[in-house]
Amino acid sequence: MKAFRFTFFVDGAEVAFVTVHPSQLDRFRQLMTRLCRYAARFNYNVQFETKEVEI
Repeated sequence: MKAFRFTFFVDGAEVAFVTVHPSQLDRFRQLMTRLCRYAARFNYNVQFETKEVEI
């Protein structure tokens, strides 16, 4: 089964990952993009990367 793995980084260090079902991908990406922008207001460097995985 295909899924997507989001890996989160704060100030360059990996802090967490989440596996997301394909039907939830767009909505989850939107939420995380908003979270990253909000964190930037408080001088946090939050980033994420997405990879396709098999589960």
